[in-house]
Amino acid sequence: MVELTENERAVEAERRVDEAELTRPGSLDLSGLGLTSVPESVTRLSRLVDLDLSFNEITTLPDFLGQMTNLRSLVLHGNRLDSLPGSIAQLVGLLYLDLSRNQLEAFPEPVSRLSGLVSLGLYQNRISVFPNSLAGLNNLRTLYLYGNRIQAIPDSLAQISKLEFLALANNQISTIPDCLAELPNLSRLYLQDNRIDAVPDSLAQSTSLTVLNLSRSRLRMVPDPLEQLENLQLLFLEACEIAAIPNWLWRLSKLQKLGLNNNQIAAVPESITRLSQLVELHLQGNPLPEEVLAALKLGVPSFFRYLKTAAAGKVYPRTVKLVLLGEPGSGKTTLLEALKGNQHPCDDSRPETVGVDVVRIQQAHPADNLPMHLSVWDFAGQHIEHATHQFFLTENAIYLIVWNARQGADSGRRDLWYWLELLKMRVRSPKFLLVATHTEHTPPDLNLSEIQRSYPGCEGNFPIELQDLEGFEALQAKLLEVAAASPSLRAEWPAKWLPVRDEIRRIGKKQPHMTPAAFRRLMREEGVTDPVAQKDLAGQLHNLGEILYFQERDELSSLVILNPEWVTELIALVVRSEGVRLNHGILRRQELANLWKQRKLQPRVRDHLIRLMDWFDLTYSTGDRNDLGIVVEALPFSTPKNLEEIRLSETIPRMEMIFRFPALQRRLPPGMPTWAFARAHRFSKCKPWRDAAAFEDHETKSQALILSSEASKEIRLCVSGDYPPFFLGLLESILRDTFKRYPGVAPERRLPCSCVQGCKGSFLYGVVVGRWNDGKIDITCGETGRDVAIKSLLTGARRPPETEEGLHALRADMRRLFTEQIRAHNEQMEKTRPSVFTLLPSKRFKQLESWMESVIQEEELELTLFCEHYSGWHTTANSVYRFTPDKAWFDRLKKQWNQLVNISRYVGPLAKAAGKVTAAPALEAAGLGLEKLPAAPRSATNALSQELGETGKPEVIDIETRYLLEQLIDFLDSSERSGTRPKNGGLHPYLIEDGRLLWLCADHLNQYRKR
Repeated sequence: MVELTENERAVEAERRVDEAELTRPGSLDLSGLGLTSVPESVTRLSRLVDLDLSFNEITTLPDFLGQMTNLRSLVLHGNRLDSLPGSIAQLVGLLYLDLSRNQLEAFPEPVSRLSGLVSLGLYQNRISVFPNSLAGLNNLRTLYLYGNRIQAIPDSLAQISKLEFLALANNQISTIPDCLAELPNLSRLYLQDNRIDAVPDSLAQSTSLTVLNLSRSRLRMVPDPLEQLENLQLLFLEACEIAAIPNWLWRLSKLQKLGLNNNQIAAVPESITRLSQLVELHLQGNPLPEEVLAALKLGVPSFFRYLKTAAAGKVYPRTVKLVLLGEPGSGKTTLLEALKGNQHPCDDSRPETVGVDVVRIQQAHPADNLPMHLSVWDFAGQHIEHATHQFFLTENAIYLIVWNARQGADSGRRDLWYWLELLKMRVRSPKFLLVATHTEHTPPDLNLSEIQRSYPGCEGNFPIELQDLEGFEALQAKLLEVAAASPSLRAEWPAKWLPVRDEIRRIGKKQPHMTPAAFRRLMREEGVTDPVAQKDLAGQLHNLGEILYFQERDELSSLVILNPEWVTELIALVVRSEGVRLNHGILRRQELANLWKQRKLQPRVRDHLIRLMDWFDLTYSTGDRNDLGIVVEALPFSTPKNLEEIRLSETIPRMEMIFRFPALQRRLPPGMPTWAFARAHRFSKCKPWRDAAAFEDHETKSQALILSSEASKEIRLCVSGDYPPFFLGLLESILRDTFKRYPGVAPERRLPCSCVQGCKGSFLYGVVVGRWNDGKIDITCGETGRDVAIKSLLTGARRPPETEEGLHALRADMRRLFTEQIRAHNEQMEKTRPSVFTLLPSKRFKQLESWMESVIQEEELELTLFCEHYSGWHTTANSVYRFTPDKAWFDRLKKQWNQLVNISRYVGPLAKAAGKVTAAPALEAAGLGLEKLPAAPRSATNALSQELGETGKPEVIDIETRYLLEQLIDFLDSSERSGTRPKNGGLHPYLIEDGRLLWLCADHLNQYRKR
């Protein structure tokens, strides 16, 4: 596909001008045409109000643009401007100006004379000085300056008295000036990714501040001035060096979201439960007990109940998880016997470990001499099982990596590096000890300094001769020392919970599962009688790996697994099965019956275990009546002939993405890419191999391949179609969601070079996107020295889609990106209510002074919820709510109408008018715009906002508005249609294969639920 010529671009621009002159003279969209200049024909549109010139290659603006004095919005985002002409100052009516992602090295002086500006976007330029002249923009409400080189904020900023939104993230600012406190309307302040190490007392005077982001700064404590920010709703202090949560934090009574990830916080005070408005709390990446993080996974309300109950009466489980890792025959089980106290642990007749053995050992704490419990997990070493047992590698566990010195230093080191890499990928900050066994004739040859440099958390290497236990005493002493310092020993539990856990452990040895009703009865007998507390405790035990009970998954909620060892052993039998491998990965019904014959499983239990294997992405159904599905870890490897049979066409637009793991020494991570094959099986074109799979999407006529290479340590995704970004994005999301199971490391994302056929070069994805954001159109291949069009790398094509299937793929991609963006911004909220909606007047809308007046005039609103399936957002028979707000809702809706109506205008990932950073560079590169839901026209929504006394400010939905939507749906479901129609408009939440939670109609829900 060829790029449009300069003449073709000009023709298309003139066509759009002519169309606007005839149909909508107030708005002109010339975005994404690759224009190098502004066509003079735009001056014919004398009534032009909105002009969009984003994502072109314009380097200079013409003077005639200054004649268009009716302009209210001018978008120049993503061009190559390094200055502006003085004539721009003549646009005295301009309200919105977006100059982001250009090449401006200084603030454009003519802009300072546009005193009517309400919103100014200058992010991702090269500006180093914040000019005093900016103070002349005294009507400015939103100012985007993030991603520049600004070092200081001048006091003159205080003169912009109407400023509400200030984004200065990712600059070089080291000090927060007092002048910020003088901005009476400032509500949102973004200063993350700067060099700030203190917050001045003056900030406490910013009583209007509702959002403050100081993440990735140099703060060592939560600043005391924040205590007085009584209206603060969102506070982000992630990736600083904060060691404690202050007890005064509860005084931020309106706080709704608190981000404290990746700090040094070791405890959570009970006082935090007084934050009655808090709906999101993020504490991952802190040295907190596993029990605290497990409670937080259940949501803020459950977490607060956990803290309150533990404060009323607490016990300390004093249990530390110890995990043994290593190759088969390295001596893990023998070492476990020694830890149990066996003075003669070696036994040549001992059977090989299958799955995992869990043993609990009591030891005395080396300091206080009180009992300390080690929960020891001995995993099978066979590589084929690694994809199953790695789910149990958790943050606060201690790891013993056992390697066989007898096999030689080189062999031992390779085995050792593999386990070190696996542990680093799975656990962010692991504590581990190295244990060299069989050392009687071969002393361990190991460069410990190199390991300690490359893998932080190493507590030493301990050579042990297991026959006579020489060296074991030193290992045991160090192990107890590390266990004594574990956050797990600080874990507090509600007093009534511990007997439940102990009873489960006792029963689980004889009875590996029970029904939910029996489980609730067990909790009642142990004193946990409240149904909410029972649900909290069940969730806690599940998250800690004590049980497997998926309360929120309909297809997995009918059984409580009391003994995870039992499950892993049954699954290991399937994964290891010689019959499955001989049958090329297909699990036959008879084969499964033979494997599990001795267990005498009831049909419902067997079916539950099959669904559990599906959930863990170990198997998936083929739909064949004679077999139960594919065991992905037992698939054969592909042959050259196989790869030739599934090769993609060279004549169709194509995109590729490479995921590379350059730090790995031996193998790709376990389950890669086979988990993704299982997740994406509904798109399978044929039966996969262990290292290759072919997929197709019938609706968009897209084809795809996923190929893996152990030698290159990479996974390659290739897609062809009229608009390849959609199917590539969908499959890439599935891959990336499976990569999240290894949080300690992320693969490099690379785009293969297309300069010449067969080029071996590739580009880091972030570098390509960065150049695109900087206005560059080409990037140079390091192999051949040729320039490559960035558009072709990001979209796989040099023009928008031409076929109906391609257009369908484009629209589907925008829907996918929107719901992915919602997930990133508000993952907790998406679990409770739909994300795609409109709220509009049913007939008209007029601002009324009182609720009684609205009742008399029969004012009605219409809330519409949409099924979020990517094939097309649509309503259901029950998803349109028409209502007259009651007295309580009248004031709330009136207050936030402006926010709701603006997000209802455009629902899509590219809110260009809002000056937001898009998460979709591929769509930007194609020059594609917004997706509109059925809604009132722009003029109508602007008029509604003006009736309410405000101008329209389109933006991504914020958390406050999102929770208003949740309460509104609850109100309508309870008062308007209680007991007669389904809740949430007949939509159902479902976690789809790429990790997004979508709200789906019944028909689309059934498509996903088919095994």
